[in-house]
Amino acid sequence: MNIKKLMQKPIIKIIVTVFLLAGLIAAGYSVINNNIASEAEGVEKLIKEVKTAKIDLLSDTTSFIETVGTVKAEAQIDVTATTRGTIRGIYFNVGDEVNINKLLASLYDSSTLTNRNNAQTNFVNMQSNLLATERITNETVHQAEIGVQAAEESIKAAEIGLKTSKDNLASARALRDKSNINLKNNAIISFNGYLNTIFSTLDQVNYIIKAEGNIQLPNIEPVLGVKNSSSVNTAKTNYFITREAYTRLTELELTASNIAVNMKKMSETLSLTQNLVDNIIIVLDNTITDANFNSASLSAQKTAFSALRATVVNSETGALSTYQVLENLALVENQETTALQNAVNAAENQLQKTQTGYDNALIVLENAKQTKNQQVLASQSSLDNAEGQFNLAQVQAGDLNIKTPISGKITGKYIEVGAEVNPGQKIAQVSQTDNLKIEINLPSEEIYRISKGEEVVIGENLKGTISSIDPAADPITRKVKVEILYDNKNNDLIQGTFIDVVIPIKKLEKTHSESVFIPLRAVIIAPEGNYVFTVMAGDGAETKLAKKTTVITGKTEGALIEILDGLNTGDELIVEGGKNLEDGETLKIIE
Repeated sequence: MNIKKLMQKPIIKIIVTVFLLAGLIAAGYSVINNNIASEAEGVEKLIKEVKTAKIDLLSDTTSFIETVGTVKAEAQIDVTATTRGTIRGIYFNVGDEVNINKLLASLYDSSTLTNRNNAQTNFVNMQSNLLATERITNETVHQAEIGVQAAEESIKAAEIGLKTSKDNLASARALRDKSNINLKNNAIISFNGYLNTIFSTLDQVNYIIKAEGNIQLPNIEPVLGVKNSSSVNTAKTNYFITREAYTRLTELELTASNIAVNMKKMSETLSLTQNLVDNIIIVLDNTITDANFNSASLSAQKTAFSALRATVVNSETGALSTYQVLENLALVENQETTALQNAVNAAENQLQKTQTGYDNALIVLENAKQTKNQQVLASQSSLDNAEGQFNLAQVQAGDLNIKTPISGKITGKYIEVGAEVNPGQKIAQVSQTDNLKIEINLPSEEIYRISKGEEVVIGENLKGTISSIDPAADPITRKVKVEILYDNKNNDLIQGTFIDVVIPIKKLEKTHSESVFIPLRAVIIAPEGNYVFTVMAGDGAETKLAKKTTVITGKTEGALIEILDGLNTGDELIVEGGKNLEDGETLKIIE
C-alpha cells in the first residue's frame, strides 16, 4: 500500500496530525530551555569572585599579633648506612645523648679498604709521573729554545761574514796595505783584550787560594784542598809564574812591526793561564764542604771555573790563530784574491746552512712544545682520574664509619654486632628534644612588621625567637609560614601540641586619627586618581555589587598603604580580585 492511499483514510490522517503537533511542541520547548540555560550561563559569567576585609580605623594601632602555632621537633632523623658491610662495633645505646658527628657504628668491608689503598697508591704514582713529565718536557723545550737562539746568532754571524767577505773582495787590491795595518791594529786590540782575560783570571784565582793579599772567598780557607794540600801549593806556584809572565806582557810597547812576536808570547802566557785554571779546578776537586761552606757553594765555584777555563781556552785559541795569521801575512797577500772569493762562496754556503739550521731549530722547538703539551695533558688527565678515584674511594671508606649528622638523643637502635647491613638500612634514630620549633602562619601584610631574631611570647610566659620567615606566601592560603625556635631543655613544651603565640610588632604611625592602613594591592593607581572597590548591596538581599571609591593615599609601610580619606569604619573593602572590576559589577565573596 502506498503513502498516498494511506493518507486518504480519516483515522490515519488524525493520527499523523497528532504526531506532527507533538513534535512541534517538543521542539519549541527545547529551544526555550536552551535559551534560558544560555541566559543563566551568561549571568553566571558576569559574577566576579573577590575577597574582602572590614575597615576598622583602630585595627592598625595594635602593638602585637596573637595567633596559634604548632609545636614540632627541630629535627628527628633516621641514621642509615650508605654502604654495605659487616657491623664491627656499636658505640651507642638507646637513651644516650650524642653530639653531631658522634661515631655510632663501624663497618668492615675488605673490598672497600683494598680499593682505597690501591687508589691512593695510584694517585701518588700519577703525581710523580706528572712531575717527571713536566720536568723532562720543560728541559726538552728549553734546549730547543737554546737551539733556536744559537741558530739566530749563527745567521747573524753568517750574514756578517758574507758581507765582510764581499766587501773584502771588492776592495782587496785598493785596501791591501790598509787591511794589513788594520789586521795588526786589531791584533793589538785583541792583545789588550787577552791581557784583560789574564788579569781577570789571576784575580779570580787569587780570590780562591789567596796567593797574595788578604782577600779570599769567605769560609773556603779551612776546607780548601783538604784532600790534597799539595794541589794548593802547586796552584800558588803557577799563580806567581803566570803573574810574572803577565807583568812582562804589560810592559811591552806594541807596534805593527812587533805584534806578531808579542802575540806569540801572549799565546804562551794564555797557555800558562789555562794551566793555572786547571790547577784551581784540581784544588776545588780536593776541597771538602762543612757547615760554613756547603756543597752548593763548592758546586758554584766549580761551575764558574769551568766556564772561566772555556773563556781562557777560547782566548788562547784566538791568540794562536792571530799569531799564525800575522806570521803568514805575506803568503796570504799573494793568495788574497782567490782566498777572498772562496771566502765569499763559503760565507754564502754558511748562511744557507745556518738558515736551514734555523728553520730546523724552529721545527724542533714547535715539536717539543706540542709534545710537552700532549704529554703533560695526558699525565694531568691521568692524575685527575686517579684523584677522582682516590676521593671516591676515600668517601666509600669513610662511609664504613657511621656518624650522627645532628646532636640529640638516641631514640632507636636497629642493629647488632656481626650483622650484615646494606645501603639505606637503618642504624639508629636520633631526636632533638632540647630545641623545638613552633610553626605559625601570618597574613602577608603583617610579615614586614616582624623580623628574624625577634623575641616572642609562647603560652603563658615562655620566650622564643623567630628563626625563619618564608620568602613567599602559600598560594592557596595567602599566608606566610614563620618558625619560632624555643629552648626546651626544661621540657616545657610537648611535640605535636598547639600553643598560643604573641608577637610584639611595630606600631603603625598614622598621619591623623581618621586614616587607615589597607593592603597596597587593593589600591588601583590611575592618572585620574587612586581608587579602591568596596562592596554595596544590590537589588536582592543576597546580591552584592562592586562600588568604585576614590581615595586619598598617604605613606606606605611595607605591604600596607595609608588611606587619608575615602574609607570609613565598617566599609567592606575588596582586597583581592579588584584589579579587573568595573563599577556596579555583581560579586561573589569568597573566604
